[in-house]
Amino acid sequence: VLIGGSGSAEAGLASAIEASSQRGRVIRPGRVPHDDRDALLAAADALLFPSEFEGFGAPVVEAMALDTPVVCSSADALVEVVGDAGVVVAEPNGAAWAEALAEVRRTRDTLVERGRRRRGLFTIESSGAAISDAYRKATS
Repeated sequence: VLIGGSGSAEAGLASAIEASSQRGRVIRPGRVPHDDRDALLAAADALLFPSEFEGFGAPVVEAMALDTPVVCSSADALVEVVGDAGVVVAEPNGAAWAEALAEVRRTRDTLVERGRRRRGLFTIESSGAAISDAYRKATS
């Protein structure tokens, strides 16, 4: 299930799905309401997040909050957010992503437990304190 609106890679993504032997299994509901997104994420085997340019990685934290293992690209922000609580894919190819999913299946319980610990670093309180500190440093 691939949720979200279309982006700059839409044409390539649509072509790749159409060319895939799995094309009949790919469901693209587009943007979904917040509650539906959380239900889909909680029911997923994993969140696959192949972002190449990421400012923070909120979807990764949201997945960990729902006990969903994370597979993400090696974008710096994602590596920092996921820590040891997910599988980072360094090579942007299908085989690497497939192997990462196999790893999630083998280590799911460990990844969920690590995600529970990791998500505690990204509470509203800790994020607010970090933003406040950044503003304080920027204005001093």
